[in-house]
Amino acid sequence: MKELPPRVYLFFGEAVSDSPESGYPQGEKHTVIGFAAARNIEDAAEAAGEHFLDAGWTDVSFSEGDEFDLSRLDDVDEDVAATVRLCLSDGSSGVVFKPAVDE
Repeated sequence: MKELPPRVYLFFGEAVSDSPESGYPQGEKHTVIGFAAARNIEDAAEAAGEHFLDAGWTDVSFSEGDEFDLSRLDDVDEDVAATVRLCLSDGSSGVVFKPAVDE
């Protein structure tokens, strides 16, 4: 049986800065969007979470996730398109929104 190519998945969630490496004050919670290329959404969620953990974030939680339609790359903001292209080359990528989340 032929193996399916990876798909790109998009996840919305939050994460807490846990290191100066994150670029944000330690302990601040921020909204994040994670992208991951995988064969299914479960593997993609794990890869997207690991992306943020490796970048100095903790308590990563995603509230939503779905497959990203790559045909939409021409219709999205250039920063988002660049993040998706990075995901395609590296396997995962993410965006952290600047304002901290009020608890």
